[in-house]
Amino acid sequence: MVIVVRVVIVGVVKVVVLVVGVVIVVVGIVLIVVVVVVVVVVVVGAVVIVAIVEVAVVIVADGQCGNVFLILFLPTGASFFFLLF
Repeated sequence: MVIVVRVVIVGVVKVVVLVVGVVIVVVGIVLIVVVVVVVVVVVVGAVVIVAIVEVAVVIVADGQCGNVFLILFLPTGASFFFLLF
């Protein structure tokens, strides 16, 4: 009888440890995915905002849209360098 109880307790402890381990791994993966998504959204948002501001600067500075293609291909601030020449 004591052996059966001991086997049951050991089995229950193993299952609990396994479940807790799986939960920790799943939560870790979810947190990593959330962090990656947030970083991607922030970076893409920043690039889009910079591109919009640069297009506005080009339109105001030139009075036309001649250099907009430059902004579309270089939405990182590098287009300001080309606007100087």
